[in-house]
Amino acid sequence: MPKYSGDTIRAFAYIKQHLFHKHYVTSQRTLASQQTEKPLSYANKKRVIRKEMTPGWLKENEELESPAPAFKDDAHFEEEKKKLAESLRELEQELKNN
Repeated sequence: MPKYSGDTIRAFAYIKQHLFHKHYVTSQRTLASQQTEKPLSYANKKRVIRKEMTPGWLKENEELESPAPAFKDDAHFEEEKKKLAESLRELEQELKNN
């Protein structure tokens, strides 16, 4: 309803853009609501978990190769530590001399 007598629409181009936009918005809303109403068939299914089988030769190699300890005992560790400290001192002296 016009607010006053001179408030009339004389051309379709004046309101066309508004009508098309309103139609687009309503169609997108209905499309979105239809998509959310669809049941999610994949949500009810159990997930299949695949496990990769290791080859037999790898298992055999792992069984044969036992992890060797880095040091036999504490005495061996201390001996290696002294050797490394001595070589470090020698390198430091060489750097000072050069």
